[in-house]
Amino acid sequence: MGALAVLENFGEIDRRRSILETSRNPKSRLDYTIGLERRLSVPGLAENIQLTVRYIPDIFVLNTESFDEYCALLAEKEWESLEAVTGTIIDDFNNELIPRWIEVSLKTRLPGGETDYEVVMDDRQPSWTRQALLTS
Repeated sequence: MGALAVLENFGEIDRRRSILETSRNPKSRLDYTIGLERRLSVPGLAENIQLTVRYIPDIFVLNTESFDEYCALLAEKEWESLEAVTGTIIDDFNNELIPRWIEVSLKTRLPGGETDYEVVMDDRQPSWTRQALLTS
């Protein structure tokens, strides 16, 4: 990748991430989950994708008004795979929110209409160990 392409990529990343507005977590001493769900259309992949983001906040929480704008920006780009979109979302949220734990899933119906396809990625801070919270 040439220097110009790298700079363009950084500009795209900055633009996307700047949309994700955060505020201080009012209950940062507690572990609790926040969930966001939305339908997403991704050019070249699928028209009707279910996006689910679940996270356990640390210092910051997402201002939910920015989620729709962020998703609209995702839909402007052509992606090579659902895995690429999912990985981008988890990277962006990790960068802006720095959650204790996060899970991002994208689910769609494959062409032909009988098979569902789902990509699920999760990440956590190395010191976070409250797994029981995720199963309740």
